[in-house]
Amino acid sequence: MTVVVPSSVSAAEVSVRVDRTLRGPVSKALKRQRPLTPATVADLQLGALRHPDAKVRRWCVFLLDHYANDQSTQVFAQALHDGAHPVRDMALHSIACEPCKEGELCVADTVPHVVHVLRHDPKADLRIKAVNGRFAPPKKRYERAQRRHAAPTRSTSARG
Repeated sequence: MTVVVPSSVSAAEVSVRVDRTLRGPVSKALKRQRPLTPATVADLQLGALRHPDAKVRRWCVFLLDHYANDQSTQVFAQALHDGAHPVRDMALHSIACEPCKEGELCVADTVPHVVHVLRHDPKADLRIKAVNGRFAPPKKRYERAQRRHAAPTRSTSARG
């Protein structure tokens, strides 16, 4: 899906449109545990890239990550260039976290964006996340590690 973010829309119009969407359709969909409509996803994508408040941009990226991840990959890639660190942090997670994908993670689509973060991001913690592949939330990483190490192993110690 190609994301078209209209450049003719002013920051004030983006703010009003996205704020209205967050209070209305997004809130209702989350309360009723229903999928987001294409129009709502489009507004969140617009908010992730153009809302004047970085906290709202990050929140839009978060919502897209959890409710429209596969349709929003291009938005996440563009958000990696955001001036606000929390937005870039969420965008890196969103673009590269396999557990958050509806389908399989496409490595060929992900690696160039991770390399961009490694080469150009001013924040060391984001570059470290990109190197270490720490995209999944800590709880998920912990649960995966627990499952990996829960397999029974034979003791090699000799008891005599």
